[in-house]
Amino acid sequence: MRVTSRLALIFAAGSCLAAAIPAQAGINELRLAYTNRYQQTGPTTLAPLDSFFSADAFVGSLADFTGGTVTDPNAVTHPLTATAVPGFPSYSYQTPSLGFGQADTDYPDGAYSFALTGPAASGTVTKSGTAYTADLPALTAASYLDLVNIRAGHAHSFDFGGFTSGGTSGFTFFTIYDYTAGAFAFDAGLLASSTTSVTAPGSVFIGGHRYAGELIYSSRTRGVDATGNGTELDFDLRGLTPFDVPVSIPEAPSALLALGGFGFALLVRRRRA
Repeated sequence: MRVTSRLALIFAAGSCLAAAIPAQAGINELRLAYTNRYQQTGPTTLAPLDSFFSADAFVGSLADFTGGTVTDPNAVTHPLTATAVPGFPSYSYQTPSLGFGQADTDYPDGAYSFALTGPAASGTVTKSGTAYTADLPALTAASYLDLVNIRAGHAHSFDFGGFTSGGTSGFTFFTIYDYTAGAFAFDAGLLASSTTSVTAPGSVFIGGHRYAGELIYSSRTRGVDATGNGTELDFDLRGLTPFDVPVSIPEAPSALLALGGFGFALLVRRRRA
């Protein structure tokens, strides 16, 4: 699964602040995003998996700037890379996969200073504590146990509990990644934090393919820095649930008809002999 590109899309989704808050020319919003990810391994079991951190300067156009950096509270400066997510161009820094909870400790509380070049523009996002939801991103026990009943070509519903945001707003995301095809097969889009069920169409499921459903509870807090840039702090919990879709077999009536036809043909052949 290409986590990096998917994180960029999810962090960008729902970002409408740029149109509402005045900012320096070319900068729409500055954002820090923290993610802790679990894997659901049983009806009521979540195993800690990994974590990520990203810092993003969303801009009107990548052509407005030539590059940039973000300096963290540890006085470490990280390069910002041009990232062309459709509709959300940004100069971004993202870590590789880190140990579970490591993003929170490696990128601590304090001021994160952004500096874009060509022309110069700057801003600051300040982190003070974390704001993850207290609700875990897991399928309900019944929904987890129902994964074995997913069939190729048939729609299937995934149920979960919804969540209460730890920030000032919250959004739910649910995606399905097809490991066999190496691509995302389904994206439910931006959902309210109160959402408790998503149905994927039958076209998503192909016999013999391995998949992973991912439920994301995103807590967000927006503000404005001293220079007028819109800011956002995201704290996401993600729950990954792998499952397999069996190869389709003929339904019982069809199989019996086929068997009956074969038997009749064999009987006629014997009589002729």
